[in-house]
Amino acid sequence: VLNVPQLLSYWPAFSGRFSSGLLDMRAAVSGSGARVESLQANINARQLHPAGESAIQSGFSLLSATLNWNRSVAGWTLNDGNIELQHAQDIWPTSNFNLNYAHAAGGGSSWSGDASFLRLQDIVTLAAWLPVQLLPNTARLLRLAPSGDLKQVHFQAGWNGKTLDTWSLAGSFSGLGLHADGKIPGFSGLNGELSADQDRGTLRLAGTHVTALFPHLFRGPLSASSLGAHVQFLHDSQGWHISTQDFSAANADLKVQARGTLLLPADGGSPVIDLQANAQDVIAKSKSV
Repeated sequence: VLNVPQLLSYWPAFSGRFSSGLLDMRAAVSGSGARVESLQANINARQLHPAGESAIQSGFSLLSATLNWNRSVAGWTLNDGNIELQHAQDIWPTSNFNLNYAHAAGGGSSWSGDASFLRLQDIVTLAAWLPVQLLPNTARLLRLAPSGDLKQVHFQAGWNGKTLDTWSLAGSFSGLGLHADGKIPGFSGLNGELSADQDRGTLRLAGTHVTALFPHLFRGPLSASSLGAHVQFLHDSQGWHISTQDFSAANADLKVQARGTLLLPADGGSPVIDLQANAQDVIAKSKSV
């Protein structure tokens, strides 16, 4: 069993960043000459607490994983069949992930992967442990503080050496939230499913007790006791076309139904909006916005 603060003291970027932690790790490596072909590791870390932070807010009582890394003809693969993570009394369900990388001629490359479960607030906590040299935008990430659970996530991205060529992203989410920061709005309480690629996609939203924050537009939050929408995306030479036919939201003051389209021009011009909406059961009150 290794003492984490003492172990990391030999790595200047991490030295002094942890106040406590115990690590039990077993690993096996195989290869040919100086070339590593595969690596298997069983990692079990307990009572990981960063220095100068609340153990309850920023520490993990358990973090374990079984990692398998294998070199392939074109790149490598990394997978884990059993992730266990406990933050205070919050325990992840049994989860797994895999990540694949392949290189191509001309400087191109491709990435793909999937994960059965991810809890964003815990990922943010882990990311915040990294030195600023490895994650320069840590401060912005902590201000945005994304939260919520992602399930059955899959992504793919192809790089042609100069630009992103192909990509896809799919998965479901629950309790999705984001803090407002500058002109980026905040929201909380969103559930739904996303399936999209470089050409088209669909987004289904649902939620109860949904809140949206636009600090640069409104003084207070906008809330909805229920919200639902089916959004479609389409990309062509004009840009991105976003449309919905059945947006609905309701709170104690009104019910809103809407349909419309939004064009985000490919040339970076001003968005074009066509929106039709109607409100029912409106209760007019003198409220400041």
